[in-house]
Amino acid sequence: METSLASNDPSKGRVVAVIKLLVHGLDNGITEELSSLEWLLLQTKCDIKTTAPLAVGRMTWDTKPAAVVTYQVAPGVSLYQLMKQIGRLPPGPARRDMLSVFNAGVQTVARTLARLHTHSVEGRPGTEYLECATGHVTMIDTTTLHCSLDENGEPVGVPERDLGHFMRMLRRAGEQYGPARQEMQESTTDFVEAYLGNTAASPNVQIIRFLMSCSALSFLNYAALSDQTKVEMQVKILQDLFRLGEGWTQLDGM
Repeated sequence: METSLASNDPSKGRVVAVIKLLVHGLDNGITEELSSLEWLLLQTKCDIKTTAPLAVGRMTWDTKPAAVVTYQVAPGVSLYQLMKQIGRLPPGPARRDMLSVFNAGVQTVARTLARLHTHSVEGRPGTEYLECATGHVTMIDTTTLHCSLDENGEPVGVPERDLGHFMRMLRRAGEQYGPARQEMQESTTDFVEAYLGNTAASPNVQIIRFLMSCSALSFLNYAALSDQTKVEMQVKILQDLFRLGEGWTQLDGM
């Protein structure tokens, strides 16, 4: 759980820090947070920018002990925030301009994720904050980064996970925030082109579809157990995931 800490100056209301509340682990939670940051910095030789931890502490949450880690604010915006801005705009030049900004960000994030793979690390598009003016990317939530292992226990990157994560995120967020199908198709194509243009890997389409469906099925199962009004939407998302990206010339023959 994360929350933003605003400035005490009411005239500005500027966010000055982000506090991550760890309710399911006290010392272990803090250790995991800090060790994941250290691991990423060591693996990438500081090639990937992250938010810096400012302080750690203990507190009580709902009568139970909890831990907190305070981070610097990541500069820029997330892809989710850009998608929300697209969804708020009516069809027209302004929406098209915002889509161009989003697609430029999509390409930057794709290149960053591909670069992570040179260090055998997988990320997900929601963990990057983009500075649109400079193209700089900052990683957050480093504990969510995946590191796949081969049969010998050595880290090995799986590009299909990156591609599958993005396509599922885009389709699910599209249902929530309003990008049209053609806009999602355009953004997906931009992501795939930028990603494959910055990696020597040859992703397998069937593995991508498998990982996407596994992720989507988890949301479908959650909806069936907790909110059946969303079951139909989750089924539609699952169906659409198998159609997203049809006709990509970059993936022909895989």
